[in-house]
Amino acid sequence: ADKMDTIVGCFAAGIEPTGSQDPYALRRQAAGICSMIIGRSVLVSLKALINQAMDHYQQTIIGDREALAQKVYQFFEQRIRNILNDKGYRYDVIEAVVAFGYDNIVETLLRAEALEHVKDTDTFEQLLTAFNRANNLAKKAECLDVNEAYLIEEVEKTLWRDVQFAENAVAQFIQNRSYSEGLVVISTLEESIRFFFDGVMVMDENEDVRRNRLALLARVSHLADGIADLTKIVQK
Repeated sequence: ADKMDTIVGCFAAGIEPTGSQDPYALRRQAAGICSMIIGRSVLVSLKALINQAMDHYQQTIIGDREALAQKVYQFFEQRIRNILNDKGYRYDVIEAVVAFGYDNIVETLLRAEALEHVKDTDTFEQLLTAFNRANNLAKKAECLDVNEAYLIEEVEKTLWRDVQFAENAVAQFIQNRSYSEGLVVISTLEESIRFFFDGVMVMDENEDVRRNRLALLARVSHLADGIADLTKIVQK
């Protein structure tokens, strides 16, 4: 608590580490907070700790509370990146995991461990190819609502069924912090995604059909939300 109080107080006063200059050893203190959380496996919100520390100061010192909280939170990002790097995780795994935040440091490490565990399997490699293709087209989607009335071909009906199953299963695994199992479930969609692309023209002339297929691909692209941004993973 004292370390976080010091960090928040210094940032509020405009005293931030720059380059090699860190007279109050704020980087070391932030690293110490992270190490203590990890060492004790405490499932705590970093943002909550920052807000608690801000409560110890008068509003006149804090100023813009939201801006200060965000600045301190971002300060911790590099500390967490360093921890993941020291544990031997590849840069793209770190990028993928940090992309979905690091508010809960223990969970962030668990997500990195899960991604490291599955990323080199053949199934996952094949999934990334299909997933990246889906994600590129999903950027054109106007919404995430899939209308079953516009699912025409069997391959898109199959993919929709698989996506709904995966969404429910992955949500449960995330809740249980079983991130590896969640990624494995997503990997099982590789064949359905591949058959979908082989069997339909996504950019169909019919606007409703086209919009629906893009929405379906958008749902695919969001399957790993809360675990990692799979588009950050570099393929072999």
